[in-house]
Amino acid sequence: MAKSTVELDREIADYGKNELLNQALDRAVLRGAMRVEAVKDALDLYGDKCLVDAETLQITLNGLPLDEAVTKLIEKRPLWKPSGPDPRAVAQQELEAACLSGDVTAHGKLWRSLGQTAYDAWCKDHAAKPGKSAAPNNNDAGGEVDPKNPFVGLRDAAGKVDPIKQAIVAQRIKQDGIALVSKLAREAGVTLGGHPLRKAG
Repeated sequence: MAKSTVELDREIADYGKNELLNQALDRAVLRGAMRVEAVKDALDLYGDKCLVDAETLQITLNGLPLDEAVTKLIEKRPLWKPSGPDPRAVAQQELEAACLSGDVTAHGKLWRSLGQTAYDAWCKDHAAKPGKSAAPNNNDAGGEVDPKNPFVGLRDAAGKVDPIKQAIVAQRIKQDGIALVSKLAREAGVTLGGHPLRKAG
C-alpha cells in the first residue's frame, strides 16, 4: 500500500533532521559563536536527539528550534566557543590595511560594508584614496613599509602585542612559510616577535 503524503512528509523530515542540525551548527560557526572544530562533536552528541513534531513537522532539539537550541548548547560548553581574536575583526583590519595601501577593490568592499557617509569619514581620517597609498610608514632602515605588512603595529609603544595582528602573523606563517614572513618582519624593522631589530655596530 502506498504511503500518504503526510507519512512521506514525516519520513523526509526524519531523514533530513541531521542535515538541518548541521546547517544550524554551520550558521553558529559563520556568525562567530562556535569553533568549526566543535561541529563534529556536536553532531556526534546531539545528532540522534533531534525530534520531528508529528503535527507541524518542525525539527527540535531539547524542545527548542534548532538555532535556539544550538545557542544554548554553546553557552553550556565553553570549549566550543572561539578563542583568540574575532575573525570578523581580523578581516576588517586586513581590509582597512589593503585600503591604506591603495587597493581599489578593497576600497569598494569597505564602501559596501560601511556605507557612503562612514566610508568618506574613514577615508578622511586615514588620508586614504583608491589607487593611492596613504601616508607611508617608515621602518628603522629608512625604507617604506607596505601597510599590509602584518608586522606594522604588532606591538604598541608600551611593548604590548596586538592579538589580532599576532593572529594574522601566525596565519601568514602557516600560509607562506617562515622565510617569507621573516622577510616581512625585517622590512618592518622588527623581529618575528615584534621587537625592534638591533642596529649593527
